[in-house]
Amino acid sequence: MNDGMKKRYLVYARESEMDIHDVLHEISIEDQVEACKKHVEKIGGVVTKIITDKNCSGRSIERPGYQTLFDYYNFYSDRFNGVVVYEMKILTTSIDQLMEIFVKSEYDRKDLISVKEMDDDYSRDRRLMVLLNNILELSQYNKTSKDEGKAI
Repeated sequence: MNDGMKKRYLVYARESEMDIHDVLHEISIEDQVEACKKHVEKIGGVVTKIITDKNCSGRSIERPGYQTLFDYYNFYSDRFNGVVVYEMKILTTSIDQLMEIFVKSEYDRKDLISVKEMDDDYSRDRRLMVLLNNILELSQYNKTSKDEGKAI
C-alpha cells in the first residue's frame, strides 16, 4: 500500500514539569514518539506530524503543542485520520479536556489511539472503556493532587 492510501496520523507526546515526573511514571518524549511511530507502522499507517510539549502541565490548555493539535482538528481535518498518544494522560490530566478531545474525535470520525491502553482493539466500545478508565484514574489522581497541593 502506498503512502497515499495509508491512514495518516498525528503523534502527540508530552512531558510534565520535572518535579512530578516520577509521580506520573512518565517516559521521555523520545520514547513516547518512538512507541507511537512503531505502533502506527504496525497498523499500516503513516505518521504525518509529530507534536510535542515539554515541561508542561497536562491540565493546562496553554501548551503550544496542544494548541497545534487543536489547530489541526479545526483547520486541517482533511490532512489526518487520527491521533496517536502513548497513553491518554499524555494528552491531558483534565477530565473536561479529555471528554472534549474524545467527543471531537468521535464527531470528526478521527481515530484516537492510546498505544499503552488500547492493545489492538480500536472499536468504539474499547475507546469508551479507555475513556472511562482514564476518567476514574484522573478523578482519583486529581483528588490526591489537590489534597497534596500539587499542580499536574
